Amino acid sequence: MAVPMNQKTMGKAPDSSKNGRISCYQLFSLLLLSRLMQTMLYVGERRVSLAQMCALLFATLIELAASIPAVMLSKRSDAGVLKTLFCRTGENTPKKGAAELLFRAAGLLYFLFFVYIAAGTLGSFADFMQKQFPDTAPAWLVLVTVTAAGWYCSLMGLEGLSRAGSVLLGGIALLIVLMAAVSEGSFDWLNVVPFSPETLPDFWDYALRDLASSWWLPLTALFYPDVRGGLEKTAGLYLASKLLLLESLMLVIMLVMSSFVEVLGYPLLTLGAYARTDFIQHFGAINMLFWTANCVVVLSLYILAASRAALGGRSTGLKKGAAAAAALALAAVSYRLGIGYDERFGLYLRTAL
Repeated sequence: MAVPMNQKTMGKAPDSSKNGRISCYQLFSLLLLSRLMQTMLYVGERRVSLAQMCALLFATLIELAASIPAVMLSKRSDAGVLKTLFCRTGENTPKKGAAELLFRAAGLLYFLFFVYIAAGTLGSFADFMQKQFPDTAPAWLVLVTVTAAGWYCSLMGLEGLSRAGSVLLGGIALLIVLMAAVSEGSFDWLNVVPFSPETLPDFWDYALRDLASSWWLPLTALFYPDVRGGLEKTAGLYLASKLLLLESLMLVIMLVMSSFVEVLGYPLLTLGAYARTDFIQHFGAINMLFWTANCVVVLSLYILAASRAALGGRSTGLKKGAAAAAALALAAVSYRLGIGYDERFGLYLRTAL
């Protein structure tokens, strides 16, 4: 006689180890969304060539090699990479002396790093809004609104962000498939720029840009304690998806837009202009909706990462830590967009496609 399910589980305590934790696929969704945010806000400065496509493959192989020790170190302890490095074995308190100073210094560096990344994302999004939608809202209002939304969403924690990120990633994937299906653009294989000694500087430039955008590694190391295993799947799936997606986008941009990418501004937004249907004449408004939502989710992830790092993994005080991270990022971007704006500093905040 079969035993009812409620009798089988009666008397057993719930598995609290999984409460508040996310799957490796949910972490992958957040990491891929953060990379897509850079791609969405990429400004076309030069013609896409095979040299850049080869550079992406080269940079991904380096990331793969770097991810192996990062994954191994993160999996050494459920306490997280910072406590694994500087805490006593089996304890949550840092070692005394030099190890304690290193623990605090590492947390501060993580905090400043993710504040810098958040400021770069905010600045790029503000530039995008000013150039593409100048009459929508002033830059300061966009910055304050997005920062406030990012701070508020960061308070949901990683579990809430991962759920929103999974839904958003599915929507973006559906949008890309829809635009590709109704696109009026045509491929011209004469636009292919071969790999030659003249394009070698583009190879090294893009490889360095892509490697400089590899902050998924510290994100993975920081949030591993909140993941229910499978970190190898997260790293492998992220690298494979990033390589396939960006190589496909660069190939489409090269074949469809050719040298026009240098004057059209945001190539990914321009590709949406090629897609039109009987009920949607322009995908700009839909793209804008998804890009804004992605900016809020990704910004929330960076704010949460910064506050976690500053607190050394503690769960108390996250609200104040998130507020400090959001305020610093907003202040940095406000200075960047102010009267004393330095174009060289703006260049440092740009990322690869």
